[in-house]
Order: sequence, then C-alpha cells, then structure tokens
Amino acid sequence: MSKKVAPQAAELLQSLLSIHVPSSYLNYFELYEVVEKIDCYELVLHEKSELVPGALEGKNAVLDGFCNPLSILTHSFSLKRIYLIIQRRRWKEAGCDPHYSNDYDLQAEGIKMTPHFAAFLKT
Repeated sequence: MSKKVAPQAAELLQSLLSIHVPSSYLNYFELYEVVEKIDCYELVLHEKSELVPGALEGKNAVLDGFCNPLSILTHSFSLKRIYLIIQRRRWKEAGCDPHYSNDYDLQAEGIKMTPHFAAFLKT
C-alpha cells in the first residue's frame, strides 16, 4: 500500500487562493497580503514584476512604485465580504520621467465587482 504524500504549503495556499480569486487574475497578480477587518477581508494582490509594459520592451525598464489601488468585491463563502485590492506596478525607462503601466479588464462595467460575481448577481 502506497503512502499518501501531503501537499506542500505553497500548493495548499494556491488552492485556497483560487477559490476566492478568479484564475484570470492569478495570471497577472500574486497574493501579497491578507488583511482581516471587522466587516471584511482584503486580499492584496500585486502585479507580477516580470510583466513589463510593451512600450518599454527592449529598454532599460525600472519599477517606479504602484498605481492607485483598485478595490473589487468578489464572491464570498464566509460571513464577511472579500475585496481584492489590485495594485498594478508603475514602470519607467531609467533616467526618464514618463510612466507606464499595464491595463487589465478586471471589473464588470460600471460596478466594482469581478465579472463573474456581477454575472451571478444578475441571474
């Protein structure tokens, strides 16, 4: 009889994360922090650092902080709301002032909810 091997902590975390965060988001963002508040949870997601905007491809691109965070309500399996706090990175060419960032279709039009959650509420 073979012995069952327990999953690694990283695999477990990824499985739990995929329950609350749409997989399309996880292509571009990674979990940075979980903040528990009285009435909600905030899952802070940072854009992956290897996703340099196309305008800076082949240039000496450097990170220059983050854009303003975007707060998006997602579905919840608990009694508290869960917000995804999306932080896109801001880039610039070394020695230059103009900033660049990537754009993603992250929320339903006209409402700060994930597209899947908004579709669920419409039905």
